[in-house]
Amino acid sequence: MKFIMRKKTRLLISFIAGAATDLYLRFKTGDEGNLLVHSVVFLGSFFIVYFLLYILWRLKEKHTN
Repeated sequence: MKFIMRKKTRLLISFIAGAATDLYLRFKTGDEGNLLVHSVVFLGSFFIVYFLLYILWRLKEKHTN
């Protein structure tokens, strides 16, 4: 159960980070821009945050045991 909650939390935080990065790009450039660029920015930041959280929680789990 704890693993499922961590995974859902990672997904939620990563989604928020991806959306925030994409919105920042939209406000910075001032236009909608290319859909491919915004998709790459969103997915790139999503996966970076997701795997960083995964690594951090794994390290924390190893050090607490």
